[in-house]
Formats: sequence, structure tokens, C-alpha cells
Amino acid sequence: MATINGRDYRDARANINGGVAVNYFLIIRRIGLTCRTFIYTGKMKIRLFIKPFCPWCHKAQRWLDERGVQYETLDVISDSKALTEMVNLTGQRFAPVIDVDGKILADFGPEELEKFLENISTTDGHR
Repeated sequence: MATINGRDYRDARANINGGVAVNYFLIIRRIGLTCRTFIYTGKMKIRLFIKPFCPWCHKAQRWLDERGVQYETLDVISDSKALTEMVNLTGQRFAPVIDVDGKILADFGPEELEKFLENISTTDGHR
């Protein structure tokens, strides 16, 4: 359970698909009665390219951590190969960049991350 702006929000976790563990993360947004759901199956390969002193990178890490999403962190300041790969993937040097099974989102905030992951979970059959 998390408290955001004085309101309590909770994660719902369940096992489905014939015993295959799937984590459900109920992401509740206060937009009328709209609720968004992102399903993280644990089978996705997620890599997050960051710069250590980047506030947007910290927000992305916190967002993923709060939802129990497992990901690999690549520091593009200390790892020149990671920087080269990030630039090759995106054509730019802004961070954060997330790579989910080859799908790329560059230079984003938590709102864009939520929408990106929601779209992946629905289009790739993770729902």
C-alpha cells in the first residue's frame, strides 16, 4: 500500500494463466472514474538507461521500483558502451531511456512511462 497526496493506493497481485505467476499492478489515476492497469509478467526484458544525477531518471527508477518491476540499470555516464547503445537506439543523448523487449521510450516522465508500458502490455498479449 502506498499513500500519495493523502490517499491510499494498493497493488493487487495474482497468479493466473494456469499457475504462471503474473503481477497485476493497479495504477489508479484520479481522472473521473478511469483506472489504468499495467501487467508486468516478469518475462519482459527491461533495461533503463540513466544518468546518475538526472531527476527524471530517479523518478523513472522510483516508479518502476514502487511497482516491483525488475529491470537492468545502465549508467551512460560511467559506461561508454551503454551511452553508445543508447545513442544508437534513440539518436539522442537525453535520459532516461527505457528498452522493453526492443521497444524504446526516450526522454520521458512517469506519465509517459505508464502509458508506454500499458500499451506494451495490451499489444503484446500480456493482458
